[in-house]
Amino acid sequence: MTSNDNHRVRRITLAGVAGVLAVGMGAVVYPAWAEERAQQAVMLEVSTSTVLSAVAAAEAQAAAEAAHAAAEAAHAAQVQAQINAVVDLAYAQVGDAYAMGATGPDVFDCSGLTMWVYNEALGVSLPHNTHAQWNAIEDTWYVGEKEPQPGDLVFFFNNGADHVGIYVGDGMMVHAANPGTGVTVDSIYDGYWGSKLTGMGRIVH
Repeated sequence: MTSNDNHRVRRITLAGVAGVLAVGMGAVVYPAWAEERAQQAVMLEVSTSTVLSAVAAAEAQAAAEAAHAAAEAAHAAQVQAQINAVVDLAYAQVGDAYAMGATGPDVFDCSGLTMWVYNEALGVSLPHNTHAQWNAIEDTWYVGEKEPQPGDLVFFFNNGADHVGIYVGDGMMVHAANPGTGVTVDSIYDGYWGSKLTGMGRIVH
């Protein structure tokens, strides 16, 4: 083998060693880059998932709040419709006669009127007695504890002069007062009845 041939073999051998080293170094370097890129991809995926989860949670909360608001509005409308039915029917009886023990439809005593109106307007059964009505209603309170709303029953207890009427707003009630006046509209705060007002009861919630 000539000297030139020896040099050529040496160059090939060195080149082969260099190639092996290069491949080996590449095999070491590439996984490090791959791992970094993989970590970045995972972090991006987790970040995107977190954002999407937060958006979904916010949308679900907004939907729940909207549904709750809609349910409250629907309930308020239902309550108002029931109040209107009671008040309108009570006003419609103004001018009817009074008789002790009468329960309508054209002649009433005080608890007979409240019993008849609530049964006709809402299908609510009340006993035919002022004290019994006070005891039958779960939500009752005494004067000064809170204000009445239209449709509430107003009670008057004073030395046996027990009486009940239907509050219609603006401090007024519809009630079967006595044989002389029949079913009429009076103030619950002024005059004869104002001095005897004891409490209120709420049926419509």
